[in-house]
Amino acid sequence: MNAQIKAIGYWASTAILAFSTLSGGAAQLLHQRQTMDGILQLGYPVYFVTILGLWKVAGAFFEMTGAAAAHPASHNPARHTMVTLLFAVPVVIS
Repeated sequence: MNAQIKAIGYWASTAILAFSTLSGGAAQLLHQRQTMDGILQLGYPVYFVTILGLWKVAGAFFEMTGAAAAHPASHNPARHTMVTLLFAVPVVIS
């Protein structure tokens, strides 16, 4: 694979990851209603949302794969699991 294609893949996946991490972290720190509803539906306490918001950048892979495990355990539709796993892909690529 040529170096330019690798660089494009790296920066594209990093940009996607940065956007999803920063926007998700901000929503968690601000306790945005939709974010709070989702976290509470999964059975997590409110204070956990603040912890997730603060640790999101360092633990993006763990957060995404943890969410992927939490959704089926909470009997959520499979699309929720798939979306979180899709967001884990840029973490691995980046």
